[in-house]
Amino acid sequence: MRWLSRPRAPLFVIALALALALPSFAIGFFSDDYALISYLEQRAPHSPPWWDLYRFTPGTDLGVERAIAAGQMPWWTTPALRLHFVRPLPSALLALDLALFGRHPLPWHVHSLLWYAALLFVVNAFFRRLLPAPTATLALLLFALSDATVFPFAWPSARYGLPAALCAAAGIAAHVRHRRDGWRAGRWLAPSMLTVGLLSGESALGGFAFAVAYDLVGPGAAPALRDRLRRAAPLTALVLAYLLVYALVGGGARASTGYVSPLSDPGPFLAAALTRLPTMLGDAIMGVPSEAAAIGLGRVLAWVGAVATLLFVGFWRACAGQIPESERGDLGWLTLGGCVALLAGVGGFPGARELLVPNLGFAPVLATLLVHAFERGRFVIVRRIGGTILAVVHLLLLPINQVGNERSMAAMARGTEVAARVADASAPRIFLVAGSDPMVSMYVPALLQSESARMGCWAWLSGARAAVTLTRTGPAAFALEAASPGFLHGAFETLYRAPSHPMRTGEEVTVCRARVRAASVDDGRPARIEVESDVALDDASTSWLVWNDGKLERVSFPAIGASTTFAWTPGPSRVF
Repeated sequence: MRWLSRPRAPLFVIALALALALPSFAIGFFSDDYALISYLEQRAPHSPPWWDLYRFTPGTDLGVERAIAAGQMPWWTTPALRLHFVRPLPSALLALDLALFGRHPLPWHVHSLLWYAALLFVVNAFFRRLLPAPTATLALLLFALSDATVFPFAWPSARYGLPAALCAAAGIAAHVRHRRDGWRAGRWLAPSMLTVGLLSGESALGGFAFAVAYDLVGPGAAPALRDRLRRAAPLTALVLAYLLVYALVGGGARASTGYVSPLSDPGPFLAAALTRLPTMLGDAIMGVPSEAAAIGLGRVLAWVGAVATLLFVGFWRACAGQIPESERGDLGWLTLGGCVALLAGVGGFPGARELLVPNLGFAPVLATLLVHAFERGRFVIVRRIGGTILAVVHLLLLPINQVGNERSMAAMARGTEVAARVADASAPRIFLVAGSDPMVSMYVPALLQSESARMGCWAWLSGARAAVTLTRTGPAAFALEAASPGFLHGAFETLYRAPSHPMRTGEEVTVCRARVRAASVDDGRPARIEVESDVALDDASTSWLVWNDGKLERVSFPAIGASTTFAWTPGPSRVF
């Protein structure tokens, strides 16, 4: 506590956080970075403008069908798919990176680290306005060591989280100062900063959640509910106006399980919230990696998160008697704001990066409890056990996990590059017959497209995380069947087609001039896929590839009527 009380302790924490982020320089470009570079250079068939790079799908069914035919989306994609995230500020920053630095990734990462440093300084100022100096420094340390920060500072495409969180923190701080001290500038600065945050990403909605929570249950809140609601009305109106504009410009997601929108898919959104909310709470409290939901552990993580939350509530109650009244008043609105802010992340692909804004509330709450957990008094054993577990997780394991995540991302990036060297970008057509890892199936073609104006048409035929059997049915045709669990069960398969849009038997599309047909369907998912090329399978104009034993290999087709099975092996991610 003496060390945390030192005036320069926050500077040390920020320096430590930046030092832990330095290994991210080795990552280079990663996954979606290649797609966004292709968009900026207008290489992709569907290339949105520079200020709207996160529009991943066309805005019409016909546009999606054309993207499927061009190989830009897998053949099973539903034409109803929409993935459009309105983020003009980070789009402009990426365009600036390409204009200034070209294809040299190091300055892109330095740019991200500057945003990260600025975020930490703003967060420190916000925490010190609310908490005693040592508790504020500990909260800053917990915020910086969380795995929520890794993707935003390590992955240029995910940088949008940094300005969104920075503006949210600055807006909340201005709002609190305006309410507590009568700071007149905060009356316009708070909504202005929160609104600018919305230009960076949907997660900035969490900033409004904190500000409204302060008006409703924070210190000095009006005794009458009507007065509290009236006080929160202007910011609430801003949120409603943003959601209206967001919907009018086609923002949001539809027909996908990876991303769900409360505006277009309220039912799936609520269903996702039942598992994703406790999963993310488990990540925030105990560092349980929420990304594991993508490999089918969603329900397990939800139960773990629910149990962790209940235990944490018990730990909180044990600590409550030790917390001075002067500190207790802020814990309520910070907790409420953090929990509501989680709703903005429920619609995103499960991952710790969705916790960046909610941690503006969770970090100071955790810090306050840790500071008082080891004091003498009632429930001292419970408090010390709980405090020790939380301290080990957040102060020891999570920083190790940060560096591990950065090294893992670098390994995946190198694996994608190695796989891309095997694929012939100059071939008119490239078919990935079987490959479940998005680092290969989605990002190898993105990498090739970002580097070659003559990129051939790429078609992804099977993403099953299981053995796939190929049966040759003719000189230019074959069929695919997958072992359990079958096709369209993986997170990156259903990213393109949610179960709410089942496939029909006989449904057929043309992709890269080959016909792909769902010959039989089980519970809305293809059980047998038939592929017919317009040329013989051994024609030099087409490259047929399969992921096998850690590398891309050319398919050796059996005789007509014979079959061959490709065993499932993990890709560069070591998971999919």
